[in-house]
Order: sequence, then C-alpha cells, then structure tokens
Amino acid sequence: MIAGLSGSLLSHDAMSSHLGNPAGDVLPPSYRWFRSWYARVIRELGPAASARTVHDRVAVPLAEALGFRVAPPTHQIPSADYVHALLQADRAPVAALLVTAWGHDPAAAWRDAVRHGIGHGLRWCLCVTGPVVRIFDSSRTYARRFAQFDLEIATHDPASFALLWMLLNRQAFRTPDSALDRAVSESDEYRAEVRSSLQQGVHDALASLDRKSTRLNSSH
Repeated sequence: MIAGLSGSLLSHDAMSSHLGNPAGDVLPPSYRWFRSWYARVIRELGPAASARTVHDRVAVPLAEALGFRVAPPTHQIPSADYVHALLQADRAPVAALLVTAWGHDPAAAWRDAVRHGIGHGLRWCLCVTGPVVRIFDSSRTYARRFAQFDLEIATHDPASFALLWMLLNRQAFRTPDSALDRAVSESDEYRAEVRSSLQQGVHDALASLDRKSTRLNSSH
C-alpha cells in the first residue's frame, strides 16, 4: 500500500511497480522543498483559511513547483465557495484546478470540479483543499472515481511524494497521453488481470472438486 493515496482511480499494486526505492540516501531537491514548504503551510493555515487563501498559499505554490502556470479560466463559473483556475504547460491548459476552503470535503466539490473540466475540454481536474489534492476524471463522470493524495503524509513518505510528483508534474503532461492517463489505464489492466486470475482459480478449484466427486462416486 502507498501511504496517503486513496480512491479507486489508481491501483496501489500497479503504481508500486513504478516507484522502485524512492527513499534512497539523498532526497531530491523537490522533496526537500516540499517538506519545508508544507510544514510551514500547516503551521500557518487551518480551518479558518478561505478558498482564496488556500489558492494563494497552497494551490499556486504547489502547481508552480510542479512546473505549471496557474491561469484564470477562459470563462468563469460563478461560485462563492470555490476558486477556479487552469493549469497550463507550454501556454496550453492541461488540467482544470478547483480550490476550496481549508479542509472542505472534496466529495462535495465533485460536481463543480467536473463541470469545470468539461467546460474547458479537459479530462483531469485537481481539487485542492489544503490537506489533500483530489484528482477527478471529467471524462467518466458516471463512475465518480478519484485519486487522492494526503499532502502531510507525503511529507513523511517518499513513495507517496514520488508518485504524486511523477503523475502531476509538467513533464508528465507534455504528450496527449499523460502519465496520469497511462497510470489509470495500467491500473484498470492490472485489476482486470487480477479478476481474470481469480475467476480462473475458482474455475480450476470447482473442476478439481468435480473430478474428486466423480472418482468417489465411481468407487462406490
């Protein structure tokens, strides 16, 4: 299990195969920055922080560290509860961004998040609440699947941080088939293989029981 990762969008087992030994002996500069930055965030912010504060103090610094430019949306969705923005790479939007007040339940932001993504023709919408980043899939709204990273846990767990950085950095979105798209496809394929293997195991066990029953009956 990868600490701090939740939701049904990504398979822990499938993702673990990409991580190797992220702890290593030397922490990458991005991890050192992330730990120092987020330690300061949780010291200074809390339940009273508004969506605008979370946007300015959490969402924007994190997005910029990942290599994105945070831009206002081409058309606004009026909301008193959320801040809407776009993540741009090479001057093109690659994901939608929705920011809530500190600690707001990201499940309650699902409808606004996917509307924001659909409205800009983007598959992914990142919902930042301060404590977590939740990733919504705007292209498959019927499933309501998501992946969520707990940011404080990521400061203490190199594997959690490594996966977050691997899937959400600017380089990962440089091709139409982003690292996040590939990770979801790999997770789905992995689960399908596990289901197939389990079904085959059940079939083999039943066949074995049937053969034993036949032999017992024939011996009487």
